[in-house]
Amino acid sequence: PESLELSRSLLHSTHLQSYSTMKDRTTEFFAIADARCKLRGRTPASRARPTKTQFGSDASRVGRELHELEERNTRLSRLASKSSLFDDPAVEFGEISALVKHQLSTINFKIEALAAAPRSSGSQLASHSEVVLSWLRLGLANGSEHFQAALKQREAVLSARETRTANFSAAAAATLTPQRTMLINRRRQQQPHPMCGSAGSLPTS
Repeated sequence: PESLELSRSLLHSTHLQSYSTMKDRTTEFFAIADARCKLRGRTPASRARPTKTQFGSDASRVGRELHELEERNTRLSRLASKSSLFDDPAVEFGEISALVKHQLSTINFKIEALAAAPRSSGSQLASHSEVVLSWLRLGLANGSEHFQAALKQREAVLSARETRTANFSAAAAATLTPQRTMLINRRRQQQPHPMCGSAGSLPTS
């Protein structure tokens, strides 16, 4: 199950990165087609250059934000696993956690705004838009899941650290108590008896 979850996480991260760096090469395709027409002595056909819709532009931005969210969650998970008392990443962990919380809320708002915004008509475009929205929602759900997992991991590490500290303190106290008792008894034995002089003889009247 762990390897399956890791594969799923890596695959989702790859999809996020691919979507965030996706480039529309339609214009380049038409340019090559026009060049081949000219080489054959033909006049390229006039056509309207496709333009990216507002929905597509907004979805691309949300995809990039989901990729950034995944990178922050990865960093957060690494920080959460640190158990050293002398290299505790409490400050950085808190800062990134605050950023992730804000980003989760912002992305959720943007996705819902995309879903409510008017889109181009046509069954094919509508179907594509629904697929994109479903994919963005899945990315947000995975981001939230990874964030919660990092928080639980951090809590477990802190709890284990507190337990170790308490056990160490108890063991130290149990070791020091007999030693302190022996030291007190030894000091009492070294003190002269009040009825004895400095030489150990009874005082004379």
